[in-house]
Amino acid sequence: MIGMRALLLLSAALLGNPVAAGEIEELQARANQGDAVSQAELGLRFAEGDGVEQEFGQAFHWWTLAANQGDALAQRNLGVMYAQGDHVAQDYTRAVYWYTLAANQGSVRAQFDLGVMYREGAGILIGAEALHQHMPVGVCTTLRTLPLPYMCTPQGRHGSKE
Repeated sequence: MIGMRALLLLSAALLGNPVAAGEIEELQARANQGDAVSQAELGLRFAEGDGVEQEFGQAFHWWTLAANQGDALAQRNLGVMYAQGDHVAQDYTRAVYWYTLAANQGSVRAQFDLGVMYREGAGILIGAEALHQHMPVGVCTTLRTLPLPYMCTPQGRHGSKE
């Protein structure tokens, strides 16, 4: 039933419907019980000011709890916060860490974001020759669309353009 509820919450958010009375309290109760999906959703609510006062510190708190339980959306959102220095100290290494966790779970957005980090060398501490050993295959797929000195091969590995 949580899946249907999440779908209804998303639909309401997309349609601009006001938050139902008690909805935030129920969401907070589930989040306090350790439900990662509810924690990620509550983080999103705080980040957007949807049904609660916009408070990025709370968004960060709830996303961190959800991300530590493996929630890919929360992991990607933390990556964005760190990469952009959005209400936290900018830290490319932490951004890469969170993007990598989300990308390894199949988050296409995190794969793209991580690809950009590799492209720019932001938060990446390895040389191009060792890149193929560390980069998630999904990132290699994403990078095929970006101009790089090293391009991905069909096998998901890096190789020289030549």
